[in-house]
Amino acid sequence: MRRAFVPLLLAVLAIAGCQQQEIVGGKKREGTVNSVVSLAPGVTDILFKVGMVSLIRGRTASCDVNYGIGSAAIVVNGTTPNYEKIVALQPDLVVYDATLYSPAEIEKLKSLGLKTLELKANTVEGLVNFLYEIGKATAAESNASNLADKILSARVNAMSQAQEPRPQVAVLMADGSLYAAGKESFIADVVRSAGGDPVGPEGTTFVQTSPEQLLKLAPDVVFTPNGSGLKLLGNPQLASLPAVKAKQVYEVDDKTLLRVSTRIETLIEPMSIRLREAKVKAR
Repeated sequence: MRRAFVPLLLAVLAIAGCQQQEIVGGKKREGTVNSVVSLAPGVTDILFKVGMVSLIRGRTASCDVNYGIGSAAIVVNGTTPNYEKIVALQPDLVVYDATLYSPAEIEKLKSLGLKTLELKANTVEGLVNFLYEIGKATAAESNASNLADKILSARVNAMSQAQEPRPQVAVLMADGSLYAAGKESFIADVVRSAGGDPVGPEGTTFVQTSPEQLLKLAPDVVFTPNGSGLKLLGNPQLASLPAVKAKQVYEVDDKTLLRVSTRIETLIEPMSIRLREAKVKAR
């Protein structure tokens, strides 16, 4: 009797384990994702952070190969996806950033008959919601939820310590021409989360601007990708900009500053410290 009971118990446990793996929130999983094509470096960052980077079979040429994805096929080299390559990989899921592709490209992608998931986050809250989605899709709910909690906690801590009046902040790129982040962009919401008041053009992306327009905005603080800080500080047309006069122009790793990704987990706190220490012009 005892010998017969042990195998039976193991069988019951095995069945229970399978059921536990297939049941999420009282509902069966729609399907197991074993392969992913990432059409955005930020998406690859997210998959790495939730522990699912090993699923990536296709990627962009800009994705970070330090994650161990060097063998994944490059399906975007530039700005246009290689649809034939994507189809040939037959991935269980294709994930893309809606801000990086035109409506026509997205429509073409959806017409391939593959399951897709869209990263469309112009706010920190939007990124958190996406984390829950990608966590559910890849069976990494726990890791995704923990990461979401860290990001939300960093935002709450930063906002609770924000100085008043809040520094006015511009996020700029100086690469031959000047570009400013739109006030409805993801990085603008990161600035709000860190305790700043973003200034810039209307829009969800970087918009070309001029020294005259920047002088009208008169930001107290400027954040810019690595390599752009000295260009801004050395531009005689911007010498009277409050951020330049106070030497409150700060360079940030471009992969952190310019991507919609979980890298902001490590950005909100140091950005918050800079903003709490900033000299703010009289208003």
